Amino acid sequence: MEEIREVALAYYYNCPAELQGKTWEFFQSMDKNGDRQISPSEFNEFLDQTGYNKIFNDPEIFAKLDCNGDRGLDFYEVLTFYYIIKTCYIYCGGCSIYLSGLYFTCFDCFEGANPSTFDLCDACYRNGKFTHHHTHFIENHILLYYKRGPDSNMAMENLHTEASEYFKNKATPEVRTTFDSLFQSMATVYTDGAKKISDTVFDDFLKQNGYNWIIQDPYLFYKLDRNQDRRLDFEEMFTFSYILRTRYFNCRECQVFLSGLYFTCVACFDGGAHYCHPYSDPGTYNLCAACYRSRNFIYQHRQHTHFLDNHILLRSKRGHRPYAAPHLVNYTVIKSHLVL
Repeated sequence: MEEIREVALAYYYNCPAELQGKTWEFFQSMDKNGDRQISPSEFNEFLDQTGYNKIFNDPEIFAKLDCNGDRGLDFYEVLTFYYIIKTCYIYCGGCSIYLSGLYFTCFDCFEGANPSTFDLCDACYRNGKFTHHHTHFIENHILLYYKRGPDSNMAMENLHTEASEYFKNKATPEVRTTFDSLFQSMATVYTDGAKKISDTVFDDFLKQNGYNWIIQDPYLFYKLDRNQDRRLDFEEMFTFSYILRTRYFNCRECQVFLSGLYFTCVACFDGGAHYCHPYSDPGTYNLCAACYRSRNFIYQHRQHTHFLDNHILLRSKRGHRPYAAPHLVNYTVIKSHLVL
């Protein structure tokens, strides 16, 4: 919930003063006694009057919103709730928790005509704790970039250099250990004593993990294979791992790894995989919630100002209206019904 709260605050601080006032009106519509806190009874009354009690079947929703545990929701805690209802937030099809950051989406449902998608938290997906008639699931971050289109113009030599530098100086022990285990599980010891990964094993790895839907470059293996021996050594395979981990998901301001909810410049994203703007390299312009909220990016990215968080952007690529973009839109309560 804290991650969602940060995103809601970032939207709030980037919208005009008039719209900030409208969100305060929304808060006041719930605050029946005017004490600037929403009590459990006021919150439940609001859910009953607006019909959201039929949507929010989580009995712990109030406690989850109440981040300081004082049995009352202040303005910023209500703002988090506002973001959730405004964006039609999704929940895990296995355990029903709200999903933010990384989660898995059924590709067939997402691409199909179903009115809703089937989504899973990491734990339910990894442990198989769900029942569903489709089996092809993809991480939401990867699915978002699949919808953008393949990036077939990767400067591979530069990526090899970046990956090597990252592994030597920046990779955590956990990253090193995880990748080493992956490599050892895929590699074969050849007659020269070298451990390497064949093209067939690499292709199977792409298919098993759903990456073949995203990286549609038939020559990717050969681009990674620097010495053209038709096998990937440790460093060549780590370049591929580096592409998956960091190609798109670093904040352009503070460089923090974006592993959860983050903001993306819509113009850069819609410009295609080869779009290039004057202040950065080809690709998208992504920001963590803190940097988007601070607006420091306007000095480096002043030509584009329309940002969406990755959850809303992915939903919009399915044809859903980007409910919260680029700012929070007013709700008013009229005759006990919530209307836009």
